[in-house]
Amino acid sequence: MVVTAKELDAGAIMDCFEERPINKRSREKLAKSIRERLELVGMDRASSSTEIKMLDYACGDGFLSRLFAPQVSSITAIDVSPTMIEKYKAKIDELGPSQKSTMAFAGNLLSDPLEPSTLADERLNDFHLITVGAALHHFPSSEDAVRRLAKRLRPGGILYIQDLFDDGHQEGTDRKGPRGFTLDELRSILSNAELVNFRFEVLPEALEVELPSEEVLKVRFFVARAMKPKVE
Repeated sequence: MVVTAKELDAGAIMDCFEERPINKRSREKLAKSIRERLELVGMDRASSSTEIKMLDYACGDGFLSRLFAPQVSSITAIDVSPTMIEKYKAKIDELGPSQKSTMAFAGNLLSDPLEPSTLADERLNDFHLITVGAALHHFPSSEDAVRRLAKRLRPGGILYIQDLFDDGHQEGTDRKGPRGFTLDELRSILSNAELVNFRFEVLPEALEVELPSEEVLKVRFFVARAMKPKVE
């Protein structure tokens, strides 16, 4: 499992990030930066004749779902934490009227066997867009996670990742907070999953994050995407 409700009180941590003023401001800035860079995804928009299916994996309370909702036709949201799914559902109206058919449920696409077994449903494949927001660094194996998620993309589908940036200069120093990914590390992970057309951008502003311990860290985020090759 990525994490379980017993291992981590995800709801309490999310309450911390939602309620503390520093984190509210940083989340708003992060949303603005991502929204300004949606073209990086490089997919057709829902205004076209094509129905665009999105999977928001490790969805949390729906941060990326709300940003991408105007761009897609349908959203499936999955998180290992039932607490987070309840928070997602509580905010589902914020997705807008086009997302009335949004599905959100607890589950683990990275476990073997899948948990629950209903995740083997064929409808949970063939996505145009799969997003993973600030969660890849939590997974036991980022390589395995990307490979498993890539298999659920349709040919030409996009895997979009937003996570912590690591400039590679902190090795051997006292690191505070979780480690993110360097550009080369993420490029390799996505390439090993046979994804192509890699794009990567570090967001311009370091953001303050107040931890439950009340310690404040400055962190950098990146957004990246890669595509499952189209069938010739």
